Amino acid sequence: MLHRSLPLCKKLLRQRPFSGAHRLYYFHIPKTGGSTVNRFICSQLSDGRFITHLETNDIFVSPDPKHPPESYTFLSGHLKYPYVRSHLDLNNWVTLSTFREPVDQVLSNIRWVRLLGEPKNELRLRRHSEKVQEAARQIKRLDLSKPNHIEKLVELMEKEEFFMFHNCQTRHLCGEPSHQRVMPHHLQMALGNLENLNLVGILEQLDEFIIILSLIFGFTITKEYLHPANKNEYWFGMNAGSAELRHAVRPLIEHDEILYRKARKMFIEIHHGVLAILEERHYSALDTASLERLQALVVK
Repeated sequence: MLHRSLPLCKKLLRQRPFSGAHRLYYFHIPKTGGSTVNRFICSQLSDGRFITHLETNDIFVSPDPKHPPESYTFLSGHLKYPYVRSHLDLNNWVTLSTFREPVDQVLSNIRWVRLLGEPKNELRLRRHSEKVQEAARQIKRLDLSKPNHIEKLVELMEKEEFFMFHNCQTRHLCGEPSHQRVMPHHLQMALGNLENLNLVGILEQLDEFIIILSLIFGFTITKEYLHPANKNEYWFGMNAGSAELRHAVRPLIEHDEILYRKARKMFIEIHHGVLAILEERHYSALDTASLERLQALVVK
């Protein structure tokens, strides 16, 4: 099955190397490899016309007449899909996003908030919302290596300030506020918006996604760009392989699991479709090394 984005991929391949004729917007869902993607794309844009982390520099709220959003080559941020769509004509942008296996994503999110609760991160914590600050304070009181404290963690997740952890990836695409629960009809909205994205990656195959971007846009790729950025090495006693822990957090990700399966399917379709395009005679001389590496990493 050919994904609907493949005609666009074919068009982009004909127009490479990337010149800014097509603007890129990356929907940065927390803890899905976005820092690595941002670093890679920004490294390829010599004109400097890019902004990452729009959530702290929202050019839609206070637009600069001299530098409207359309004047940028690349925009990225933790802004929800419906909000961005209400401010940008996404038909004029190549839209990207990455997704992550939901249990790993929610555990990473919990670890990130727990890390913010460390004394050395006090200033960083103050820059976040009161809900994030309260969540960091409450999680810090727990010993995440103990099963009974994991149970307490799940109980905490039923409080409003912890709704940000519930189905985070679905919430990002449907636009539901962080103080409300994600419901089944929100999942349907998210699935529809997922279909509208042009290029989709998954953290578990982030190398392949970056190689696909380099092939489509004619970007230069080297090993350092494949190393994870902004990686949290602290686990605070949590055992990611613990069946008990993974089972305990599943109520937080019931919709994300459905969304992720769809995102992964889209990634595979795009991945194989790009391979097929490149193997056509017209593109046979392009990026032999990158193409061979991509073929070696084909998703099963």
